[in-house]
Amino acid sequence: MFANDKNIDNLQQLLAELKKYAELQKDYVKLHLVEKLTILISTLILVFILLILGIIALFY
Repeated sequence: MFANDKNIDNLQQLLAELKKYAELQKDYVKLHLVEKLTILISTLILVFILLILGIIALFY
């Protein structure tokens, strides 16, 4: 009987750890997405600024 209770406790602990792991993976994916979007947006802003400066230089 004690072994069965211990197995149930182990399964509950395993499920809790799996939930925690899934939550951490979800947070990691969000963080990774924000990182990639930040790089993309900053690159687009830099290209836009260089394009504007190039157009100004051509007309000057």
